[in-house]
Amino acid sequence: MGGTLPLLVRQSAAMSGSIAHSTAWLYVINTFGAAAGCYFTGFHLIPQLGL
Repeated sequence: MGGTLPLLVRQSAAMSGSIAHSTAWLYVINTFGAAAGCYFTGFHLIPQLGL
């Protein structure tokens, strides 16, 4: 997120017109993606593949 966040905010702010709204949605998407990755790794991938 460190390198791509400024670029994504610039692009989505240009389309929507609001920097705050664009930044908030990008953080929401990132948070849900991180939570989904932790869930699937912990409950599905590790039990199937093992450590």
